[in-house]
Amino acid sequence: MSFVLNVNQALSLITQGRDGMQGYLEFALRGYPAIRENSPRESSCAVYVGIAESQVFVIDFTTRSSDESVRACDVAQRGAEAVIDSLSSRS
Repeated sequence: MSFVLNVNQALSLITQGRDGMQGYLEFALRGYPAIRENSPRESSCAVYVGIAESQVFVIDFTTRSSDESVRACDVAQRGAEAVIDSLSSRS
Protein backbone atom coordinates (compact mmCIF):
# COMPACT_ATOMS: atom_id res chain seq x y z
CA MET A 1 0.00 0.00 0.00
CA SER A 2 1.28 3.46 -0.80
CA PHE A 3 0.20 6.96 0.21
CA VAL A 4 0.87 10.08 -1.86
CA LEU A 5 -0.20 13.64 -1.06
CA ASN A 6 -0.54 15.89 -4.09
CA VAL A 7 -0.42 19.60 -3.32
CA ASN A 8 -1.56 22.11 -5.95
CA GLN A 9 -3.60 19.46 -7.72
CA ALA A 10 -7.37 19.52 -7.74
CA LEU A 11 -9.47 16.37 -7.91
CA SER A 12 -10.93 17.76 -11.15
CA LEU A 13 -7.61 17.01 -12.88
CA ILE A 14 -8.14 13.33 -12.07
CA THR A 15 -11.68 13.39 -13.43
CA GLN A 16 -10.42 14.87 -16.71
CA GLY A 17 -8.44 11.69 -17.33
CA ARG A 18 -11.30 9.33 -16.51
CA ASP A 19 -11.68 8.07 -20.08
CA GLY A 20 -8.34 6.28 -19.75
CA MET A 21 -9.14 4.84 -16.32
CA GLN A 22 -10.46 1.34 -15.78
CA GLY A 23 -13.08 0.69 -13.14
CA TYR A 24 -13.64 4.46 -12.67
CA LEU A 25 -16.11 5.38 -9.93
CA GLU A 26 -16.88 8.73 -8.28
CA PHE A 27 -18.21 8.57 -4.71
CA ALA A 28 -18.09 10.31 -1.33
CA LEU A 29 -15.79 8.99 1.37
CA ARG A 30 -16.56 10.28 4.86
CA GLY A 31 -18.04 13.38 3.20
CA TYR A 32 -15.05 14.05 0.91
CA PRO A 33 -15.20 13.68 -2.88
CA ALA A 34 -13.36 10.57 -4.01
CA ILE A 35 -12.52 8.63 -7.15
CA ARG A 36 -11.68 4.96 -7.45
CA GLU A 37 -9.97 3.14 -10.30
CA ASN A 38 -9.13 -0.53 -10.38
CA SER A 39 -7.44 -3.00 -12.67
CA PRO A 40 -9.49 -5.40 -14.81
CA ARG A 41 -8.73 -8.32 -12.47
CA GLU A 42 -9.21 -6.07 -9.43
CA SER A 43 -5.73 -6.92 -8.17
CA SER A 44 -4.83 -3.24 -7.83
CA CYS A 45 -6.82 -0.17 -6.89
CA ALA A 46 -6.22 3.53 -6.37
CA VAL A 47 -8.48 5.75 -4.27
CA TYR A 48 -8.08 9.52 -4.77
CA VAL A 49 -9.61 11.80 -2.13
CA GLY A 50 -9.99 15.57 -2.42
CA ILE A 51 -9.32 17.03 1.03
CA ALA A 52 -9.04 20.68 -0.03
CA GLU A 53 -9.48 22.76 -3.17
CA SER A 54 -5.97 21.93 -4.37
CA GLN A 55 -5.01 18.90 -2.26
CA VAL A 56 -5.59 15.29 -3.18
CA PHE A 57 -4.22 12.20 -1.52
CA VAL A 58 -4.01 8.79 -3.13
CA ILE A 59 -3.99 5.36 -1.55
CA ASP A 60 -2.79 2.73 -3.98
CA PHE A 61 -2.95 -0.96 -3.13
CA THR A 62 -1.86 -3.99 -5.16
CA THR A 63 -2.21 -7.62 -4.14
CA ARG A 64 -0.55 -10.66 -5.61
CA SER A 65 -2.77 -12.97 -3.62
CA SER A 66 -4.83 -15.48 -5.52
CA ASP A 67 -7.30 -15.41 -2.63
CA GLU A 68 -10.43 -13.73 -4.02
CA SER A 69 -11.41 -12.54 -0.55
CA VAL A 70 -8.60 -9.95 -0.77
CA ARG A 71 -10.26 -7.16 -2.73
CA ALA A 72 -7.81 -4.39 -3.60
CA CYS A 73 -10.41 -1.60 -3.62
CA ASP A 74 -11.77 -2.59 -0.21
CA VAL A 75 -8.25 -2.44 1.25
CA ALA A 76 -7.44 0.87 -0.49
CA GLN A 77 -10.72 2.39 0.69
CA ARG A 78 -10.07 1.31 4.30
CA GLY A 79 -6.64 2.91 4.04
CA ALA A 80 -8.18 6.16 2.76
CA GLU A 81 -10.74 6.12 5.58
CA ALA A 82 -7.91 5.72 8.11
CA VAL A 83 -6.11 8.75 6.65
CA ILE A 84 -9.29 10.85 6.82
CA ASP A 85 -9.94 9.71 10.40
CA SER A 86 -6.36 10.62 11.34
CA LEU A 87 -6.63 14.07 9.74
CA SER A 88 -9.99 14.68 11.43
CA SER A 89 -8.65 13.79 14.86
CA ARG A 90 -5.88 16.38 14.48
CA SER A 91 -8.13 19.31 13.56
